[in-house]
Amino acid sequence: VVAALSGGDPRAMRFGAQFYRRAQLDAAIDFWSDRTKNGANFIVAIAGDFTLARIRPLVERYLASLPRGTTERPRDRGFINVRGGRHELTARGVERARTAIGFVAPLEETSDNLTALQLVRDLIARTLTERLREQMGGTYDVDVSLATDVVPPAKYAITIEFESAPGRANALAEAVREGLRDLRRSGPDSVVFRAAREARVRDFDDRAENNEYWVSELTSHARFGWSLPDIATHAQAAGAVSLADAKRACARFIPVGDYIRVTMRPGGVAPNARAVLPPRRPPPRGSDGSSR
Repeated sequence: VVAALSGGDPRAMRFGAQFYRRAQLDAAIDFWSDRTKNGANFIVAIAGDFTLARIRPLVERYLASLPRGTTERPRDRGFINVRGGRHELTARGVERARTAIGFVAPLEETSDNLTALQLVRDLIARTLTERLREQMGGTYDVDVSLATDVVPPAKYAITIEFESAPGRANALAEAVREGLRDLRRSGPDSVVFRAAREARVRDFDDRAENNEYWVSELTSHARFGWSLPDIATHAQAAGAVSLADAKRACARFIPVGDYIRVTMRPGGVAPNARAVLPPRRPPPRGSDGSSR
C-alpha cells in the first residue's frame, strides 16, 4: 500500500529484512555524525516536570555545545500524481481478505488545513464504519489513517483498511467508494458530525495532559511559524466547527477519483495478478519544457 501511494518513492518504503541485511554500521555512524554536527536545522521541544533552573545546565551541555553549521532546505522535486488502480495479491496462511483503499493529494501546510484533515479522517471512519459494519455486516472494523508529509512537496494521504470474507471484498470496496463520493458531495449527516466533533474535543482535552502531545505541537508550530499560544485553544476551536465547515472540508480534501485499491486474499500465487506499483505520472513541465 505504501509503495502504491508513494509511486515507488524510495524514501517512503518500509524497512525490512533486506534493508537491515545491507545496512553497514560504519556508514550509519558517519551519517549520524554528519547530521548531528550541524545544529542549525534543529528544533528542540522539551516537555515534562522540570524547572528552567534545573534543565538549563543540561541544555547548555548537550544542545548548546553542538556546532551551528549552515541552514539547509529540502529540495522540492514537485508533486507527482499517482494513478489510481486496482491491485490483487494473495498470501498463504490467511483466511480473510484484507483491502486497503487510499488516495494522496497536495497539501498547503497550514494549521487550519491539518485540523480540517483530521476531522475529515474522523468523519470518513464513522461514516464507513456505519455503512460497512452496521448496515452491511461485512467487517468488524474499518481503520482510517491520515499521513502528512511536509517535506516539499507537501502532501497528505488517507487510507481506509478493512478485513472481510474473500467473497465480499469487492462489494465492500464499492461501498467505500460510494461512501467517499457521498461525503464529498453532501458532507456528513448531522448525527455523525456531532459525534465526531465531540470526540475531537475530548481527544484534545485528554492529550493536553500528555507530554508527547506538547512536544509534537510545540515542534510543528515552531517549524511553521504558527502561534504557540494557539496550542492551548485547540479544543475550543474543535468545538466551534460547524456542520457547514465539515461539509466544505469533505468537498476539499476527498478527491473525485484516482483511488488506489490493494486487496490481499487467501491462496497461493494469484492468477493474472497485477504489479503492486502503479505507473507514475511525469511531473508537470514548464513552458520551456523543463520539469517543475
